[in-house]
Amino acid sequence: MIKVLYQNKNIFNYVNLTEYHNQNYTGKGVKVCILESDTDHRNTVAKSLSQSAPDCEIIYVNLSSIENTYQKIIDSKANIVTCSNGKIAGNLITLEQSLDLINRNILLLCAVGNDDSSGVVKLAKDENWISVGAVTLDNYNKPRLAEYSSIGEEIDIVGFIPYVQGGYVYQPIGTSFASPFVAGMCACFYQAFKELYNRLPIYQEIFNLLTTNVEDMLDIGKDIKTGYGLFKLPKVDNIELFIKEVNLLERIIKMDTISKIDSNDRTLIPLRFFAEALGCEVGWNNETKTVTINQNNKIIEHVIGTDIIYIKE
Repeated sequence: MIKVLYQNKNIFNYVNLTEYHNQNYTGKGVKVCILESDTDHRNTVAKSLSQSAPDCEIIYVNLSSIENTYQKIIDSKANIVTCSNGKIAGNLITLEQSLDLINRNILLLCAVGNDDSSGVVKLAKDENWISVGAVTLDNYNKPRLAEYSSIGEEIDIVGFIPYVQGGYVYQPIGTSFASPFVAGMCACFYQAFKELYNRLPIYQEIFNLLTTNVEDMLDIGKDIKTGYGLFKLPKVDNIELFIKEVNLLERIIKMDTISKIDSNDRTLIPLRFFAEALGCEVGWNNETKTVTINQNNKIIEHVIGTDIIYIKE
């Protein structure tokens, strides 16, 4: 187990990470991929991750070609990916590849960059990646936005930068080290979640966690400096309640097939799942090849192979 530095005590307490560590939720069994170039910078990113999730399995994927980067992430079997070099990675991972990764239930986190008002890095503009800005604790133990943290409407959340051990203990500078810290927090949550549900959270559940279990720092709601706010872990005893609450607000339905786009650029969706999600009853007559949708006695019928819909009120 990596040594957790006492200098991070106040940070851990602020985001409820201490409680997870005290209950031995330290990221064990969770794979976190660091998407980086092979540099000293990558080593500091790993140290930041290891402070929040000292027992997670770290996998390194070097930034290379488009095909290699995407495939290496898949081959790593990572649960979480954190990237602190979005300027380069933004040219190596396509929107379609990012979408495929989250469809594989891989959480994608990216540091927003250190250009202040110049905007976020390219990868952080991809809506499939959770873009992470940086905050530090001031002398009054209050979170304060790092003055260099990039600003833009794409920012989703902010996270703390932890102290790390080099030749001495220091706090690195850059959003590069907030993203892996948040990734480690998520790894601890994954471990606790799996113990409770015997599965890992699906993407929508962890997305809801990251964007709703936050401390609003500036404007009410989402703003261009801190996004939805500072991400904090829910109390361990409240995980089940939290998941029920967010799933009531946004129901999550797992389909047994996927939507498709045909050769005429038409989107084909599995009708049953959408209709039932809206509270309709769906019936099927195999003899007449007729599908029936009923909502409050308003009935829609369609015979497969025809271009007509019958509506009965």
